[in-house]
Amino acid sequence: MRESGSVPLGGYGLTATALACIAALLCAAVSARAQAPLIYTNAYQSVLFPSWIREAFENNANDIVTDFAAAAPGRAGNAIEARWTTPFSSFGLANRKPGFDNQFMYLNEFRTIEFDIYFETNSTGHAGLLFILEDFSFSDQPRVVDLIPGFSVLRTEFQVTNWFHVTVDLPQVHPTIPRFHRFLLFNNGSAGRPHFRMMDVKLGRIEDTTPPVITLNSAVANPAYTELALNFTTDEPTLFRVEYGFTNFANTFAGPADDWTTNHSATLTGLRPGSNVVYRIIASDHRTDTNAAPNVGILTNSFAMPPVPTAPPVISGLAASNVLGYRATLVWTTDRACSARLTYRKSGGAALTRTFSNLVTNHAELLDLLEPSTTYLVTLVATDAFSLSSTQALTFGRCGRSGESWCGHPVGNWSEPSQPRPSGSGWTTRWRRFIGAVKRGASMRSSGWRN
Repeated sequence: MRESGSVPLGGYGLTATALACIAALLCAAVSARAQAPLIYTNAYQSVLFPSWIREAFENNANDIVTDFAAAAPGRAGNAIEARWTTPFSSFGLANRKPGFDNQFMYLNEFRTIEFDIYFETNSTGHAGLLFILEDFSFSDQPRVVDLIPGFSVLRTEFQVTNWFHVTVDLPQVHPTIPRFHRFLLFNNGSAGRPHFRMMDVKLGRIEDTTPPVITLNSAVANPAYTELALNFTTDEPTLFRVEYGFTNFANTFAGPADDWTTNHSATLTGLRPGSNVVYRIIASDHRTDTNAAPNVGILTNSFAMPPVPTAPPVISGLAASNVLGYRATLVWTTDRACSARLTYRKSGGAALTRTFSNLVTNHAELLDLLEPSTTYLVTLVATDAFSLSSTQALTFGRCGRSGESWCGHPVGNWSEPSQPRPSGSGWTTRWRRFIGAVKRGASMRSSGWRN
């Protein structure tokens, strides 16, 4: 007997509501197909196509029993039969030539993976079969039965011994990779032992004829103004090159040969301070048709390299922070990238020196081997890539009153030229007097410092 309200449809016994739902899904699929006709690549049609092979991840050999020349109930031709004997293992197909030569399919063109599936009467846990693109975590992992329109509303007896068409809409599983060479069905249930037949395995693609769009994120000169670092993105995975020069595009930076990504970087070398650099970024996408040329996007731009500076760098915000007993962090900024040399000492103590060779503009350096409740004098020398230097000094330590926190005070700011000043200059005399006063333990209230 048939349930009330059911409509006979090929023996499925679907309800009117379920039938309407399926019809809507089919109409949507037909509409999408009409909008973008697919070109199909076959993986299995009674036999495996060249370069396609069995792929399985099993705890032991033959945990998944497979037959690639099994009967296809009710149909002509052969089917792939797969029967699980253990949980948490996977079976699928890979497009790979001998020597682990993966034959990649690129997601700018490939849109679907499709196959027909037939669950056997002794199949258990097939509702837990997950679709895996390439490997775990590279995309969403939907249940296979959720990819079959109307499957969930079928009575249990109609979910087996019938052929169902499965379409994996690749953009809808949100892949995080630019390409793939395999797909797998993973048995995600501890008790399930799926058993099915599969046939008519194919992959649908479109012809991508749209050039990639390039967006420049940053162009930054190195500290010596001899290189230019470019960071840019493309709206699809591409390869790239950058052609550049001063008046033409005579030089080329070649991007990685097989790194299909949307985030790119290039460093243009051999530049000169004060020069104007012209460059063009050329990005190419992938085409499956070997007779079709890649789509090419081009971004042309220029950059004025700064001239060699004549004034020393400017130090700002020199301060001590995170003073914790035996150590403190000295922070400051410079108006251009500089290295640093820090010399620090307590009154009457030996000098300790730390050298930091990185050329940066934001600095935070650790001073260690400090004594608690002690005041220190720190001298900072900041030097840029052109050997121009500036010097600034700072005292830090307990402010001198019980319970008061650590504090710091600047005690001077000088700029050193690229050549040493003559002995006896006003700058040298001032500095020597200051250091002598500190060594004698004199009060420096005029600079906000007390010993």
